[in-house]
Amino acid sequence: MSVAVLTQEKTFTIEHPAKGKHEGVVFKKALHSSLSQVAHLKLENEASFINEDVKGFRNVLASESVNGQVCLELQHINGVSLSEYLNKLEHIAEKVKFCLKLTNALSEVHNQQVLHLNLNPEHILIENRTGNLFFISLGIATHAERKTVVQNKLLFAEADLDYVAPEQTGRIGADINYSSDIYSLGIIFYKIFTGTTPFSSQEGAAKIHAHIAVAPKAPAEVAEVPEVISALIMKMLEKDISQRYYSANGVAHDLKTIING
Repeated sequence: MSVAVLTQEKTFTIEHPAKGKHEGVVFKKALHSSLSQVAHLKLENEASFINEDVKGFRNVLASESVNGQVCLELQHINGVSLSEYLNKLEHIAEKVKFCLKLTNALSEVHNQQVLHLNLNPEHILIENRTGNLFFISLGIATHAERKTVVQNKLLFAEADLDYVAPEQTGRIGADINYSSDIYSLGIIFYKIFTGTTPFSSQEGAAKIHAHIAVAPKAPAEVAEVPEVISALIMKMLEKDISQRYYSANGVAHDLKTIING
């Protein structure tokens, strides 16, 4: 079977069959011997979403382990990542409308009592034909009611450090909930409107500390961003969960108010 390698990472590849009965899927493959304990857990966690059909998530269709290799069969989305799509968003009005679309997509996921917990521009796909949004890379996604155990805590801290919520770092006692995704979404908004992330100059432990204890510069201080949008993003980035938006519906409501002006 002829395949095209769509992604080549350190521990896995994502391949798309060039033609035939598997054209609508991609295969995420990795050698067991190349995977760390946490990488194994992330693949197992993604496989736990087989046949769940969470609207807004890329479907996980099957999993198998053969000849020392693990393979996940995933829905193929013919589209681009948000990282690639960002350059198409030139004007403030376009950006606000896209942020509303993104927020509504996350709200739909949350309405199914599911958290993604690793939102970043590489994990959001925009389908070429329809413009529909899909959240991918479900290695640390979880059901909201699922009990948090040590294994989950190991996974939650694996989120992209530029986008990780303070409570996911394992350094503070606050619970992980819907507002954890809101924090990550807020950093995506920050990136959309300023071209950067709040703590891009920090590395490793310093970046984790910044998410927990350092107030980011307001977007309006970094780029030409209207104050009302800047304030909305800063509320999404509150360290204290009680001061942050709790739901994507609340973010969507305020975005609609801005749009309707």
